[in-house]
Amino acid sequence: MIDQLLPANVWAFMVATLVAVSWVEICKYLSMKGWLQAWQRRKLLHIFTGPLFILTWPLFTDDLSGAQWAAAVPLVMTLKFIAVGLGWLNDPDMILSASRNNQRSDLLKGPTLYGIIFVISTTFYWKQLQAVLCLFVLCFGDGFAEICGRAYGVNNRIFYSREKSWAGFTGFVVSSLLTTWVFIALYGSYLFGKPLESHTQLIGRIVFDCIGAGLVETLPFSDIDNVTVFGAALLSDRLFTRLFLSHR
Repeated sequence: MIDQLLPANVWAFMVATLVAVSWVEICKYLSMKGWLQAWQRRKLLHIFTGPLFILTWPLFTDDLSGAQWAAAVPLVMTLKFIAVGLGWLNDPDMILSASRNNQRSDLLKGPTLYGIIFVISTTFYWKQLQAVLCLFVLCFGDGFAEICGRAYGVNNRIFYSREKSWAGFTGFVVSSLLTTWVFIALYGSYLFGKPLESHTQLIGRIVFDCIGAGLVETLPFSDIDNVTVFGAALLSDRLFTRLFLSHR
C-alpha cells in the first residue's frame, strides 16, 4: 500500500530523515533540561547519529537508486552545516550543539567533514561491510576517545600529542571494537543480505582497523580528525583484506 503512494526509497528517505531529526531533538531536549553539557551533547550526536542512520539502510533498495536516496539524508544535513557555517542561515542551536568553540565557522570543519564522509561512504560503499566497519570506528572510536580522555587522561598524556592521552586511545579501541562487533554480529546478515566471514576473521579485522585508526587519532590533527580517522580505518581495512583475505 505504501509503495503504491510513493516509491520505496522515498519512504525510506523520509523515515531515515525523521530518525536523524528525532535524535537531534532528543539531544536538544536533554541539553535544555540541563542533563547534558554542550560538549556531551556534541559527542552524543557524533557517536550515535551515524549508526542510527546505518540502521535505516535496509529500508532502501540495494541498487544505485537506493544508495543515492540514502546518501541524500546526510547530504541535506551537511548542506545545512555549510549554510549555517557560512552565515547564510541563522541557527544558534546548531552552532551550540555541533561546534567545538561555539563559533559558526567550526561547522565548516568537523561536522561538515563528518557529513561528507557519510555521503561518500553511502554512495560508493553502499551496504558493504567495509563501510560499516570504518564508519563505526569513526563514530564510536573518535567519540569515546574524547570522553575517556577527559575522564582518565590527565596523567597519561601522549608525548607527541599533549592534548591526547593513552586513556583516550584505549577508549577508542575498546569502544569501537565492541560496538562494531556487536552490531555486525546481530544486524550484519540482515543489513548485507548474505553470510559474513567467520567470527575469528571478523574480530581480527575489526581489531586491526580499530588499532590502526586509533593510533592515527592520537596525532594532533583535531580539525580534520574525522577525515584522518576514517581514512586510517579504510586503509587498515584494505591492508588487512590484502594480507589475510585476498588469497582465500
